[in-house]
Amino acid sequence: MRDPRPVKLPLALLLVGGLLGACQGSGPGVVVTVAPAEVALPPGADQTFTAQVTGAADTAVSWSVTGGTVEGVGGTVTYHAPVAPGSYEVKATSVADPTRQAAAAVTVVTPGGTLWLRPFGTDSTEAALAVAVDLDGNVIAVGYTEGALEGENAGESDAYVQKRAADGDVLWTRQFGTSANEGAYGVAADAAGNVLVAGTTDGALAGANAGGEDAFVRKYGPDGGVLWTRQFGTADADAARAVTLDAAGNVLVAGYTFGSLTDDAGGLVDAFVRKYDPNGDIVWTRQFGGVDRYYANGVAADAAGNVIVVGYTEPSNTDVSTANAFIRKYDQNGDFVSFIELDTGADEKGLGVAVEAAGSVLVVGITEGALASDNAGGLDAFVSKYTAGGDEVWTRQFGTNSDDYALAAAVDAAGNVLVAGYTFGNLAGDADGAVHAFVRKYGPDGMVAWTRQPAAGTFSAAAGVAVDSARNVLFSGFSDATLEDGGSASGSALVGKLAP
Repeated sequence: MRDPRPVKLPLALLLVGGLLGACQGSGPGVVVTVAPAEVALPPGADQTFTAQVTGAADTAVSWSVTGGTVEGVGGTVTYHAPVAPGSYEVKATSVADPTRQAAAAVTVVTPGGTLWLRPFGTDSTEAALAVAVDLDGNVIAVGYTEGALEGENAGESDAYVQKRAADGDVLWTRQFGTSANEGAYGVAADAAGNVLVAGTTDGALAGANAGGEDAFVRKYGPDGGVLWTRQFGTADADAARAVTLDAAGNVLVAGYTFGSLTDDAGGLVDAFVRKYDPNGDIVWTRQFGGVDRYYANGVAADAAGNVIVVGYTEPSNTDVSTANAFIRKYDQNGDFVSFIELDTGADEKGLGVAVEAAGSVLVVGITEGALASDNAGGLDAFVSKYTAGGDEVWTRQFGTNSDDYALAAAVDAAGNVLVAGYTFGNLAGDADGAVHAFVRKYGPDGMVAWTRQPAAGTFSAAAGVAVDSARNVLFSGFSDATLEDGGSASGSALVGKLAP
């Protein structure tokens, strides 16, 4: 599927943060500053604050808080936020002149509350179609741009990858393409901080184009330098829609092809999964299909190196439109393990997948039928949990009387499940636009913990989701919100961070 301005704290709080961040007694002399001057935190989170004193030989400060606790002494301390949501203050007072002080404004948000939103782009159209987080909490988003995010546009739409720090500040952006169309649809980060990007190109990113649309996977180092690029395809159309890594750093790419990547071509359109070693050498490729058309949209790997591919099938007979979602599993050697098909007699499509530490598989997608409950109207979203052996644990179908889409899944270390997508209705009771991005969190037992529709313009959608080591939730997508630099765009890419 090509197919905002950072979140604002209440005005009074911004004024407090701006004034207290460098609040002094009258007249010149000692000046105290605290950084950061304002911050939003999840309940119980830690934050480092640093105070600087100028105008005095003694630069020592004392610290005080209106809620939470401070650990440490000196100019830099660790603040432990309270569990209760609300507004708090972290104050540094000069020892040399106690009338001189500065304070930071802290907002502790509710579970699932917005920590930051970053709509970004150009005066053209952009989208962030997938997101990942590395071990340092850096956030990596990929997608496409019709403008120039970095440098010049190579022609038509370009692919890009953008890395941000945990606080949302941009570290680097890499835009790449040819004179034709490119787009990035999948992203993953390995233990060393390297970044894998997968997508499609109509041109020649690495070597000659095989014909029409080719798939590609590219590996970047932590600093944004290209390590290798692999472009592959047939004389027909080929697309990479997802990428992941196994525990050994091998790269798994999934998508679909209208041609024959292997000798196992089955039909008009086949799904595929390809495994590369960390150096970009092909380990194996598996193409699968049949009389029906097969499309792979998601890929994940468990701790044992087993590979799970999700997608959907459609009849080649265009007079019949019913689609079935599927879950296909291979072992680390590429040997077939199992195949599960979801079929209510109406449309079902598997669009995203995640695997928890114990090997359970989480699949998300859309259904026009009744997988787990009555259909709410139109297309409903769903999330299903399966054991490593393929037995269904639970399925949750949800939606409104309009169409609702679940496009991406993630799972945290505690087994909580995150689902991201968009709705034409109102899932969270606070929609203010025609189409709204949503993120929903389930407990390991399938009970809803929270649902959030982050405020991002009058039109927004979430296409990717990830979880960091602190269980903060990252999502990516697109919206019509004002850009973080104050500019406007016909459609902006969007990345955001929510509290656990």
